[in-house]
Amino acid sequence: MFTRQFLFTWSFCISLSSSLEFDPVAYTTHGYLKGKVKLSLHNKKYHSFTGIPYAKAPVGDLRFREPQDLEPWHNFTRDATKDPPACIQRNYLFSIDPPIEGKEDCLYLNLFVPQTNDETAKNKKGLLPVMVFIHWGGFIAGRSTTGYLGPEYFMDKDVILVTFNYRVGPFGFLSTLDDEAPGNYGLKDQVAALKWVRANVELFGGDKDKVTIFGQSAGAGSVHLHMLNPASKGLFHRAISQSGNALAGWAQPTTNLQKEIATLQGKFVGCENGLNNTGDLIRCLKSIPAKDILKSQDSFRPFFGNPLMVFGTVVETKSRNNPNPFILKMPLQSILDGEISKVPWLTGVVKNEGILRAAGLIRSTRVRDTLNENFEKLVSEILLILSLSTPHSQSLYRNISNFYLNGKNFIDIDDSDNIQGFVDVYSDRAFFYPFYQSVILQSQKGHTPIYLYSFEYEGANTYGDLFAMTHENINFHWGTCHSDDLLYLFNSPDLFNVTGAFKDSQLTEILINMWTNFAKNGHPNLHNEPITWEPLNLNKTDCLDYNSKFELLNITGNYETGPKLEITNGFYKERMKFWSGSDIYENQNLSID
Repeated sequence: MFTRQFLFTWSFCISLSSSLEFDPVAYTTHGYLKGKVKLSLHNKKYHSFTGIPYAKAPVGDLRFREPQDLEPWHNFTRDATKDPPACIQRNYLFSIDPPIEGKEDCLYLNLFVPQTNDETAKNKKGLLPVMVFIHWGGFIAGRSTTGYLGPEYFMDKDVILVTFNYRVGPFGFLSTLDDEAPGNYGLKDQVAALKWVRANVELFGGDKDKVTIFGQSAGAGSVHLHMLNPASKGLFHRAISQSGNALAGWAQPTTNLQKEIATLQGKFVGCENGLNNTGDLIRCLKSIPAKDILKSQDSFRPFFGNPLMVFGTVVETKSRNNPNPFILKMPLQSILDGEISKVPWLTGVVKNEGILRAAGLIRSTRVRDTLNENFEKLVSEILLILSLSTPHSQSLYRNISNFYLNGKNFIDIDDSDNIQGFVDVYSDRAFFYPFYQSVILQSQKGHTPIYLYSFEYEGANTYGDLFAMTHENINFHWGTCHSDDLLYLFNSPDLFNVTGAFKDSQLTEILINMWTNFAKNGHPNLHNEPITWEPLNLNKTDCLDYNSKFELLNITGNYETGPKLEITNGFYKERMKFWSGSDIYENQNLSID
């Protein structure tokens, strides 16, 4: 009765606001919000509520702690018309000397509600499907502002969209592996945001039992981790992972390193008195201004912002002072134990994911020369294989050189195969092989449906120039880059001033339709497309040639010819075979002969 009453109040306010163009007012379990009426890509009205707090500000003593419940505000209406600040960060993805941006007080979300007269889009209670996006950023950066993640494309499709911030870098992931600083705060922020959605989205006309979480890069790795996290169960019902995976080296817990990294962080900011006691260390780090902690991050990254990720996920121990751990075992072990939320899953990769780091290393003459002078050491660090013992690392490096780089121990800008090989080895190590490995293992555990795609479309804009961090270039066709699929899902005026070509708008329509169809119906198929996108089908009684049964939707074309969709079989068989036979720590023996 309580919920219905406020749902009616909300509906009345919205209806009045729409007809008179007043600002919409909505009720939440914590208090009232005032939003704005805006227009979608095709001039459809939607209600925008931005900067909604979902947890207490993680400042002072709440730094390095899990998010705390929010205090209500019942005596005023909160303004929800401005973008929230990003969580405090330095974005090494776009600069080797990035500025400090954002604030510690950053746990806010944004909610966008289309104004639709299409009753078929709603369930029997008149509620719309909900899509919650988890932002990218390598767990070191990212934000939910509308300049990065504009909702205009989704607002044409009768789904409610939610975006939110979570803590990143040391503030999101520093850990002493005990109750003083157990770690994974950024992931726990995500759980808090999903709990807020479940408690409140019905008040905005959303269906709390039809929530799709989706994310890209670190956001996709987060989505996969939620699928393996018992505490996230029931908070979502479908999942989309774009270019990211919990089995990737950058998403895997690096528990054995994190206490040492926390100690180094203390040393870098003058907390020497706490180096032998984690309680003293964390008390000191809580007293250090956030900007000083971020200024020290260069000390962890001796070469061109590498290693990119320093503070990462950890395996936690449940205790009285850490009652809500996020990761209790390695993700691979969770999959092997069958501990998976077997919700409909749509997942895929972009053709040249490796441009994410390769472009900056190759396009700049100065950086490329430094890389070539220290090639074996730096390539080992870049490819995240230092967790191997030295003999294994050296052996794998030699194999990489022979298989991918034409046997060369340097980048040769006159050898296109050598350059493409360098892009490919990063693509495979950080994205393709974890993607391939996880879907096979989860399919073997009875997880269905799983829809796979490969994104190869080349549009008018690309993230490649942002990741390169230089205006220099070489005579090489780079192709589709990591994150380029986001161009057709979100309007990003803060990153791209030039509007995409007309043909790009065709792909936007296709991709948005597939993603929202998946959120509405549990499958991504389009009524007006001649192809049928079938889920992965690896029968346990089949032969072990999994690769040939790897069926994907291939999204190709370019801004001149327009998009093309086709079903393909197989996934870089020889390259996957290379990694399945390598001594990498997360490996499982998968036969793809």
